Amino acid sequence: MSLLNGYLLYLVTIFLFRHVVTGESLTSLGYQFRVGKATVHKIVKETSKAIWETLQPQYLPVPDEHQWEEIARTFFEQWNIPNCIGSIDGKHCRLKCPAKAGSLFYNYKGYHSIVLLAIVDANCCFTLIDVGQYGRNSDSSVFTESNMGRSFLCGSLGIPPSREIPNTVTKTPFFLVGDEAFPLKPNIMRPYPRKDLDYPKKVYNYRISRARITVERAFGILAKKFGILQTSMETSVEVSEAVVKSICVLHNFIQHENSFNYFPSDDVHDATHSHSSNSSLTATRSNRATAEAMAVRDSLKEYFISPGGALEWQDRAIHRNV
Repeated sequence: MSLLNGYLLYLVTIFLFRHVVTGESLTSLGYQFRVGKATVHKIVKETSKAIWETLQPQYLPVPDEHQWEEIARTFFEQWNIPNCIGSIDGKHCRLKCPAKAGSLFYNYKGYHSIVLLAIVDANCCFTLIDVGQYGRNSDSSVFTESNMGRSFLCGSLGIPPSREIPNTVTKTPFFLVGDEAFPLKPNIMRPYPRKDLDYPKKVYNYRISRARITVERAFGILAKKFGILQTSMETSVEVSEAVVKSICVLHNFIQHENSFNYFPSDDVHDATHSHSSNSSLTATRSNRATAEAMAVRDSLKEYFISPGGALEWQDRAIHRNV
């Protein structure tokens, strides 16, 4: 009989949710439920995979062309960024040192981890995720070496062709917004280097930073609502990956079905801060941007200070940050 049949489903669901939501240790739960270590790990593995397999097709599918266009429309309406199909960032998820792993998972922050790389939409829901890269990987390679990154850069995700920026005749590709950890590409926009910024570049950096709030909030929600991410996961790397994937799809499920109670608006600042100050990727030191990528960034820079693209409060915002 499957572990997830009948009354056992009730028990293992309670077990898993106490583990991932409160961060209670597997040793403690195993003792309370009177089950051994092997059974504990099997429960976590099978339940996490069942959650992913059940919810992913509806709540975290790979978008098609129409869905990418809808994501871009919502980003423009809510965050005033044209042709943006998501914000991207990475998060280190703590592990206890895996057996025989050496330093593969040991990251620059001084602990063992796997990386959760995510693209997030305008409503802080995950659009695409990639889980499991070694914590030691350099930040510049986390995206380009991930399955998600390779698919995005080679154009195999069904993203629509370039489109005009509103109120202009200038076309740009649909793009992601990221921080300095990501390379500047025609379809990935990052800030200008902070040294010697003139006014248009300050405005551009502010607008990009503002759009990136969505991924910071999404990671902040995970850390706030799922206590397992505030501890070191005790399971194998394979099971830890399954746990992180299940948490991400549960996040989307709850956001869609009960978003206000899941994440009241007055929690936004605290959750955003909890991610932005911890566990994210660091700036990549090498940025071999192409002329095309720099031209796209310059086009957005000019749009953000034009009559058709400027926001009335952006001057106040950049002066506060000086």
